[in-house]
Amino acid sequence: AAGFLSEWLVRARATRRLELDSSPGYARDYIHLDDVVGALRAMLDAGGAGLVNVAGGRTLSNAEVADIFRRRGWEVTFAREGAAPSPPGAINVERLARLGTPARDVAGLIDDYLAGLPAL
Repeated sequence: AAGFLSEWLVRARATRRLELDSSPGYARDYIHLDDVVGALRAMLDAGGAGLVNVAGGRTLSNAEVADIFRRRGWEVTFAREGAAPSPPGAINVERLARLGTPARDVAGLIDDYLAGLPAL
């Protein structure tokens, strides 16, 4: 699906040089789509789980994502510099974990994905 991180991953298949139209300071709480589906199923099965934050529970900055790419051999630059807004605090995902469906670490998923790509 289209999105900031998914675009990085698609482009990584074709080139080892990425220029991103963003700033390294921007941060988001990413969650893998499979983890969202698992959380929704668990909430449905629990029937009355109440309010559940479906999130990764960790804020990951563009700079951190770029570092993962760089360690795997990509050259990453940013088109914008400057201060980014302060990232939000970590989202509380305790209820999600209690449902037995905690989100996987997206940084590790990115690293695994890049490791599996063929050399260009």
